[in-house]
Amino acid sequence: MKTIGMNNRFRQAGALMAALLLALATLCGGINVRAEFMSQLSYTLMWETGMVQSSPVNAPGYEDSSWLYIPYDAIIADAQLTAADAWGQYARLILPDGRELNGEGIPLSQLGYMDSGMEPGMNYLQIQGQDAMGQTIGLFRLFLSTQTDTPVIQPAVINPVAVLVTCIDENNNVITSYTRDCGAGSTVITADPIDGYDMDPNWPGQVEVIVTADGTNMQDVTFRYIRKINPVTIPVTCIDENNNVITSYARDCGPGSTVITADPIDGYDMDPGWPGQVEVVVTADGANVQEVTFRYVRRINPVAILVTCVDENNNVITSYTRDCGAGSTVITADPIDGYDMDPGWPGQVEVVVTADGANVQEVTFRYVRRINPVAILVTCVDENNNVITSYTRDCGAGSTVITADPIDG
Repeated sequence: MKTIGMNNRFRQAGALMAALLLALATLCGGINVRAEFMSQLSYTLMWETGMVQSSPVNAPGYEDSSWLYIPYDAIIADAQLTAADAWGQYARLILPDGRELNGEGIPLSQLGYMDSGMEPGMNYLQIQGQDAMGQTIGLFRLFLSTQTDTPVIQPAVINPVAVLVTCIDENNNVITSYTRDCGAGSTVITADPIDGYDMDPNWPGQVEVIVTADGTNMQDVTFRYIRKINPVTIPVTCIDENNNVITSYARDCGPGSTVITADPIDGYDMDPGWPGQVEVVVTADGANVQEVTFRYVRRINPVAILVTCVDENNNVITSYTRDCGAGSTVITADPIDGYDMDPGWPGQVEVVVTADGANVQEVTFRYVRRINPVAILVTCVDENNNVITSYTRDCGAGSTVITADPIDG
């Protein structure tokens, strides 16, 4: 009982020391992230007169491993091996046969281990970490050595890796492919220039490949290119309403969309039935249009037409002007006080104004003086010149015959 009690005190002291050592290492920041996680497990050999503890194997590929030196005294005393989880992540730490290490422990004579010698290799104990449900959630290696407490770590041999580089266009068609040999550590693969193509600006032009003893972080690399689009020169022709060429020029259109707008031309207006803008889209296959035509119509300025009003004797009564715009304008004779239009003369004239001018330069309207009716006094007398009666007769323009009315008696 005394020996068991002493052993229990040694185990408790060993677990406490492991926790203190782990906390100290964490505070000092001397353990890398992966090793820090794995070294939460500590293994302790305890016997009545001594105790030794494991240390993590700080080498790539051994992040799950610990090294435990077994002194001769521990073998003679058949020391107990126990395991502790300082963070309490695992409910049980067991051997593959189910025996627990985080309880009373297991004597060395019952472990069935093989000496690991001077360096970690194939001789180790596999430790399983289980949760409260008995599910294995972690696997670890414990190397046991009777020869050294500091294992010899052989540098890992890292072979270069040939990484496939594929170059595709904007439609994911393969342009070319090649390989790049990447040695141990970091290698940056940069996209090669390809004639007739530019790098897709939305795609990385460099990729870092990291080769370790475990392999590479990627097996292949893809670079995306877009076909280079050269600017296109588009001829622009300006014609009039009769399809005669007024002028011509050229417009340079770069990749993508370019809107060509008709330039103003002195003396001309754009034909309202013809587009004044054309969109030119330039892609790697060329432009959607090869030439552009704009149609203009000659600008028609309004014309002032002189209007002259004459009487029946061709004497000028009055004159004025009428502004006539493009197209057809009907000028109608204005009424003139005391005159009527000559019924034998047109009272309206159509003036047509084109780019060449007006079809008439002046207009003449003819009037006749208006004749008001006259009241004529008619007196009837007898043979002695005595007035029998009198009355009036209205006589309109022109000739009126007044006939004597019969008088009774």
